[in-house]
Amino acid sequence: MSLILDALNRAEHERKNQNAVPDLNTLHRPQELNTAPNTRRTLWWAIGVVLALMAIIITLVVLLRQESVVQLAATNSAPAQQSPAVVSPNPVVVQTAPSGEPATAFSATAIPVVETTPEVTTPNADVNQLYAAKDTEPAAATDAGVNELYAAEAATAAASETIVDPFNPTGDAAVATASIQEQAPPRTFDSIKNIPDFNALPWNMRQQIPTISYARHNYLANGVSSVVINNQTSGVGNIIGTGQFIVQEIFVDGVILKHGNAVFKLRALNGWINM
Repeated sequence: MSLILDALNRAEHERKNQNAVPDLNTLHRPQELNTAPNTRRTLWWAIGVVLALMAIIITLVVLLRQESVVQLAATNSAPAQQSPAVVSPNPVVVQTAPSGEPATAFSATAIPVVETTPEVTTPNADVNQLYAAKDTEPAAATDAGVNELYAAEAATAAASETIVDPFNPTGDAAVATASIQEQAPPRTFDSIKNIPDFNALPWNMRQQIPTISYARHNYLANGVSSVVINNQTSGVGNIIGTGQFIVQEIFVDGVILKHGNAVFKLRALNGWINM
């Protein structure tokens, strides 16, 4: 009975759905997707084939690597085989005939001939003679030359280390010291001609030079001279922090200073105030 009622309801629905224009009694059902089973089956077959090919390729690569490793290990483990000496089973001995007769060759099966490399002998006798000749050389002449060399160096050092007392000079050394002092007189402010005086510099250049406070001048002829400029005691080659002056030379009555590219001389205890 239920089957008959279902058939009647389906027929009634189909009849109502035949109308082109839907009305209130029209039943709306979702449209089923048209799935093609053949397409899905082809896709699964293609995926399976690709996976099989990948598995075969991976297997081949692994096998090839294992074979190469085994061959390399066998090559490294194989001992170096030495080639045996070649022995001729039936060596042929050539006999030298006298002049005018041809040489004859006969088989000597009783005495086998083995190829051997000739031995190389070292000239031990010549080497021993060479060392013996070196050992037997007379050392007296060499020692004499070395002694003379050391004696000459000692005499030169003694002459250079001779100290002359400047307060009580005597003999030739005093005369030599006096002559040296006469030949090289101390440098003074007026004797320096190649360096300009600070007061002779152009006005614009002097305006670029900081203040110079020259407080003390200590000149020592045979010692280390020093000056006090800008409250800093400096010697030759020192840099004065205040003003960045470089002390290039200290002479009897003045000093040579450098500031930047300007090099000038300044009389002792003279200064400059940059307003």
